[in-house]
Amino acid sequence: MDEVSITEIHQLCISMANQVIQRLGWKNLSVTPLHNKQKQQLAAGIANSVLNWKWAMERYRSNFVDSILGLSVKVNHHADQDTLHAVILCKYDSRRLLFSLCMLENFVQRQEPALSGKILKIALIYSTFFCEIIGLEEMYIQDPTTEVRPRYTAYSFAQVWHDHDKISADVADVLQCLRVKLAHTALIV
Repeated sequence: MDEVSITEIHQLCISMANQVIQRLGWKNLSVTPLHNKQKQQLAAGIANSVLNWKWAMERYRSNFVDSILGLSVKVNHHADQDTLHAVILCKYDSRRLLFSLCMLENFVQRQEPALSGKILKIALIYSTFFCEIIGLEEMYIQDPTTEVRPRYTAYSFAQVWHDHDKISADVADVLQCLRVKLAHTALIV
């Protein structure tokens, strides 16, 4: 059997996340991989963004071809389909066998309530699939800001004692927290 590439796993996890999103009833949302043009937009910086995407694209880039795993979340009925609606940026380090959720932002939160409160859940759904397929028991969040840490601790993330730029959680714990938070939808992820 041929070895599956990180890009193929990324595509599979996006497909699986889209299936879960549909089962959750979020039928007006879809996830796709970030394309080169979108990555270039982020690397140039996003006007009116809360986060510094130019910094992020530099910080999380490495010599590995598949290191940055980007996801674009779109609201299917939104008037402007050419702009970025929301982005989730992850990184897989195959040398250290580490998966990190690096950055996420909803760029249309003021105009589009359909995404509110869902970007982190989508990021964690994708991330748990990725980690389970790769066989990782732990996942990380890199450079979390102080104001969003409580959101992450609600999914069992805690400070990494030897690296203060990261928080981590067992994938099984994150998955259990997701199940509890999504229980009202009668969905088992």
